[in-house]
Amino acid sequence: MTEKEKMLKGEVYQPWSEELIDERDDCTTTLIAYNSTSPRDRGYLDEKIKSLIHAAGELMIEQPFYCVYGYNIEVGYNFYAKKNLSIEDTNKVIIGNQVTMGSNVTILTSITPYNEQERSLGYERSMPVFIHDHVYIGGGSVICPNVRINQGAYIIPGSVVTNDIPPYVIAGGNPCKIIRAIEAKDVRRKEI
Repeated sequence: MTEKEKMLKGEVYQPWSEELIDERDDCTTTLIAYNSTSPRDRGYLDEKIKSLIHAAGELMIEQPFYCVYGYNIEVGYNFYAKKNLSIEDTNKVIIGNQVTMGSNVTILTSITPYNEQERSLGYERSMPVFIHDHVYIGGGSVICPNVRINQGAYIIPGSVVTNDIPPYVIAGGNPCKIIRAIEAKDVRRKEI
């Protein structure tokens, strides 16, 4: 089994295999072009980002944007992320429809071993992250590996999400905790 196959299965792997280094270099090359292009050149930016990640529909990721491989990221329709989104995609990162993220959001999938010997040899493993439809993630939040944020959840800025978040709740803090359910009173728009 290759190191890439081990990585994608969540097994302990060595990230310094030639195949993985080449894929990271390819991703970095694409990101340099993306991040150095004028934001007014929307067509070129859309082309570059869609060559890197799997997008089901329209998306907008403000520059700069960072990821490790790109091919492990899947986003649904109408995804929007403000500046400095960083996705460490050593495993799948699946993002649903109508998801919005504030500035400086970090999504992590790598887990560094606790064991000093494994750590000193450079081993790691990775676990996926799932973000369901209609989720908001506030700026400066960190989403840790092996987390699922369920539909309609609202993550307060600056949160560190270490566990699954149920649907339709407001959650925040370090570590992120459920504050309360989202209620009808939270809808601010009046019916037309």
